[in-house]
Amino acid sequence: AILGYDGDFFASIIHEKDKEHYQRALRVALCGEAFQFRYRFYHKSGLEMWAETRSVPIDDNLEENCSTLSITLDVTGSVLYQKQVEERNKDLRDFAYMITHDLKAPVHTIKGMIGVLEEELSQNLKDETREILDHMNKATTRLEELIGGVLEYSKISAEASASEPVELDSVFKDVINDLSGQIQATNANVSISGVMPCVIGDSMKLYRIFSNLISNALKYTVPGRRPLISISEIEDKNPRRSIIAIRDNGPGIPEDKLELIFRPFQRLHPGNVEGTGIGLASVKRLLEKLGGEIDVMSEVGVGSTFFINLKKFPG
Repeated sequence: AILGYDGDFFASIIHEKDKEHYQRALRVALCGEAFQFRYRFYHKSGLEMWAETRSVPIDDNLEENCSTLSITLDVTGSVLYQKQVEERNKDLRDFAYMITHDLKAPVHTIKGMIGVLEEELSQNLKDETREILDHMNKATTRLEELIGGVLEYSKISAEASASEPVELDSVFKDVINDLSGQIQATNANVSISGVMPCVIGDSMKLYRIFSNLISNALKYTVPGRRPLISISEIEDKNPRRSIIAIRDNGPGIPEDKLELIFRPFQRLHPGNVEGTGIGLASVKRLLEKLGGEIDVMSEVGVGSTFFINLKKFPG
């Protein structure tokens, strides 16, 4: 029915570029093996369509393959939709890269010219003029950070990801060591409960994820309250998954803002803490690349807990 033909015309209507794939699948079926593959074919009207065939062998009582059960589905809609989404995402990445790349040069020039003015006129600058130049300098620095954040965020989707065993104990050791200056400056206590699991992922991406989350906990603190950050593993119902909880005693996040924090350029405390609003959005995107998830629970005035769900390495 989906073909618009009477009888079996698969061999004659399959797209030229998929015929070799189709013939290979037939050979697999003749060997009594299960297979699944997608291919293009032409409808009787001339329209190019997509199908997915799934085939499993059927054995008789003597455990010998006697026939094959095959199901062919019309997946044209889902394939076209997936292609549209991929193309749209690629266009957005290309646009973001182009805009941010073209902005870097003029921003760098503006910042350089401000420096020249400050140096050349340092003896004759009025306090009011000096304050204006200082504001301009801070604004260009902020713009540079935003441009860098957009570039980093737009590159995540195109980055290749390794899929290998990663010891999280080693990752957290590196993160805490690299953030030691920030930890000392805030007099924070960062603790790890027990032994962290071994997960499947990319060590550099996992480093970026946990470094961002812990750095945020060190930045968003309550005045007069010593920052306390605890890291622990929570047992998941699925034995193939591992959940890492990162708790802090910071200001917390209002319930109506919890969904917004993972979107780009969303900042709950603009002006109070330096940042671009890209961090948590990047964390979510990086986790998606690793087949992971992130969730958060928070109470205003008490603190927040971020839950990172990862694939556990078997063994």
